Amino acid sequence: QKLKPLAKQGNANSQVKLGIMYKHGRGVKQNYSEALRLFKLSAEQGNAEAMLNIGFIYKFGMDVAKDEKEAVRWFRLAEERGFLEAQGQLGWMFEKGPAIKRNLVQAYKWYYISLIGGRDSTTSLNIVGAVMTPAERTEAKRLAKEWMEKHR
Repeated sequence: QKLKPLAKQGNANSQVKLGIMYKHGRGVKQNYSEALRLFKLSAEQGNAEAMLNIGFIYKFGMDVAKDEKEAVRWFRLAEERGFLEAQGQLGWMFEKGPAIKRNLVQAYKWYYISLIGGRDSTTSLNIVGAVMTPAERTEAKRLAKEWMEKHR
């Protein structure tokens, strides 16, 4: 295993890859605490994939107290770095609540951004869009385009 020495040396990509192995128990004994430790080391170096994984650990309460507000915080950090899966997760959190106030316009916005960015969010977009008014969908698309102009 080349990942362990590289992760120990502070290589952010190796830390996140090794963290994923621990999170899923692939090639190592599953250990959420070790995964979280590695993800945090990588996230400190700005790794968006690590931030996303920290969000999942808090979202599902993997060896930590389930904390959806903390999950949202980490998804936002990953999203700010353009990580498409984090944008989709924010859409989900706005769609479902309760960590953040349910807001279908925001949910649609994040699903739309994720879709335009290349991630298949069509099903989620259609489900949310089906219960929105045309004006709400128009507003969500306007917000998404505004966000994309700022962040591209």
